[in-house]
Amino acid sequence: MGVPTMTAGRIRKGQMLGQLGEDFITEMEQFSHLGLAKTYCTDHQTPDSAATATALLCGVKTSFGTIGVDGRASRGNCLSSHGTHVDSILKWAQELGHPVDIVATSRITHASPASAYAHSPDRKWEGYDSINFGEKEVAQGCVDIARQLVLQSPPIDILLGGGRRFFYPTQKPDVANSSLNGTRTDNISLIDDFWKGSRIDHGHHFTQARYALDDYVEFDNTIGQVKRILQDKGVLNDTLLVVTADHSNAFSFGADSARGSNLFGFSTLESLNVSTIDKMPVQIITYGNGPNFPAIRNKTYLDSIDLNDTEYRWPAAIPMVEATHAGEDVAVFAQGPWSHLFIGTMEQHTIAHKMAYAACWGAYKKRRGCK
Repeated sequence: MGVPTMTAGRIRKGQMLGQLGEDFITEMEQFSHLGLAKTYCTDHQTPDSAATATALLCGVKTSFGTIGVDGRASRGNCLSSHGTHVDSILKWAQELGHPVDIVATSRITHASPASAYAHSPDRKWEGYDSINFGEKEVAQGCVDIARQLVLQSPPIDILLGGGRRFFYPTQKPDVANSSLNGTRTDNISLIDDFWKGSRIDHGHHFTQARYALDDYVEFDNTIGQVKRILQDKGVLNDTLLVVTADHSNAFSFGADSARGSNLFGFSTLESLNVSTIDKMPVQIITYGNGPNFPAIRNKTYLDSIDLNDTEYRWPAAIPMVEATHAGEDVAVFAQGPWSHLFIGTMEQHTIAHKMAYAACWGAYKKRRGCK
């Protein structure tokens, strides 16, 4: 959710409400303080969700592809991860008896939410599937992410998310879709033992901008609903709210378009609405890389495009199976007590410490001013 996504999401939401869109103000843009977070990780200029979520939630920058461990752990190496575990702000809250919840529109074992509770040298170790994770890793003392969630003590109060297949054995059908079975090859049903915004990124990975931006709108609507609930309870001014992203994506929008132009369409200004190279219409949204690289851009190609198709994939400049993340800073919005800590440009891993400082959690529970 980089700045291009936020800007395009603002326009999209405004247009969905019958406005031109460019001057619309989203819920998060109404927060009192704004900063930028640097998203690089210890070994990559452009990070992944595992490393950035660990920085954001645990307060420690780490290596690409690793969850809840520090930079000494090597990806895919179980033995290297022993002694490198780092706790998250969720654990800091639990230590003081606070209820904690995780709500995700992705798999609950995906790298972003998993960084709140799991410790793994590889984000792919979501379940025991004998491919990414199996007997070797167990023998070396590692636990798959789904099992870590079940073994969590104290347990997380509310969990909402997807990814049931990592909790079911291969011979057990899913309770909601009997045509799909679980993926665990250890014959353990974790569901029997345990009775607990993410899609913006996923849409961008497949250059499906409509999915990504519509999910951004729903995310912003959720922020508004949270503010209204807190206001009704009379505690809005006493609550620190922080909205940010773990990383950006290789998404961009531009072209020479008039105010109020449909983001999902083509450039609309006369004499500027075609490419100066191939003389073909220019789409407003493009990706730096991704799965829909148009090898030939001609009238036949353009005639085949259905911009109203919800599955449509916007064009990418460089062909890849999935679009990558982007390396630029991401915005940090904050309001409420101590929200002034979140201004300026900051290292991403300091966000967890600033939230903990404000809440008197973790290393800051005995700081001056805490009761």
